[in-house]
Amino acid sequence: MSERGDGNAQAAQLLKLITYLQASTVGRTISELMVEMECSRRTVMRLLEELKNWGLDEKKGVLDSDHHLMKRYRLKNALPAAMLGLSGIDRASLESLLEALPGGSERLALSKLLAAQSSAGVSANMDQETLIERVAYLGRVGPKAEIAPDILVTLERAIQGFERLTLLYRSPQKRKPVPRTVEPLGLIYSRFGYLVARQGRVIKTFRLELIESVELTSEMFDARGFNLKAWAAESFGIYHGDELKTWRFVFSPRVADRAQSVQFHPSERKKRLPDGSLLLIVKCRGELELLHEMQHPDWAGEVEIDA
Repeated sequence: MSERGDGNAQAAQLLKLITYLQASTVGRTISELMVEMECSRRTVMRLLEELKNWGLDEKKGVLDSDHHLMKRYRLKNALPAAMLGLSGIDRASLESLLEALPGGSERLALSKLLAAQSSAGVSANMDQETLIERVAYLGRVGPKAEIAPDILVTLERAIQGFERLTLLYRSPQKRKPVPRTVEPLGLIYSRFGYLVARQGRVIKTFRLELIESVELTSEMFDARGFNLKAWAAESFGIYHGDELKTWRFVFSPRVADRAQSVQFHPSERKKRLPDGSLLLIVKCRGELELLHEMQHPDWAGEVEIDA
């Protein structure tokens, strides 16, 4: 590659890093940046070094869930908004996501972001509309439950303020709703939306559309020590009621390349075997959802559990 080409690539990489840093209020860790940038620790450290003159802020133990020595990086000086304009594909993806989100602060915030982006002209907008129709967000496929906006706003307020709630909840197995007092810990969106909350000493999930009413109790609770992302990553899907297990699957050589390109779970490890097959090792809960995935048409008859 030419010297000019190398310079363009480096500038694009630096702009990408600035975008990720500027998008976070609490800052990003080295590990998070390695995943988002898809590059080595050494490359991330080199890029961060180049940003020191830009006003790079470095702090330890920012979040309660962080190790006291963990560093987070953020930018003190924001890059001009004009330099971070959305591409057609960016906007198509965000508009598809907006269609899938229920009412609430997430939908409002995303609407504001899209509204702030200026129009690119008639022809570009026509291309954009085509893109939006062709970009599918996971939440748009299949049933989409309706959630009362006032309920979602109250849930968000309680999560942010660490305030106990009384839910009137109608579980799928019962006809009549039952009141439950819970400590709301977060929201997860998959095929449906779920409230993650602690009831007594047990962490449970509640389908958002089955919550008939919500009442704040003015009682505070301590959520320190709970990491929603880490908790969600323990399971293959939403269900957390079974044992945490290590699973080993072997994909046949016929589908090994495709399986290699798919991330099944954050805990996964993969190894190519001498015969061309692929060994997948994951540690998670959610046995039924995991086994259901292995019956997907892409893998049916081509994957075995390796005892």
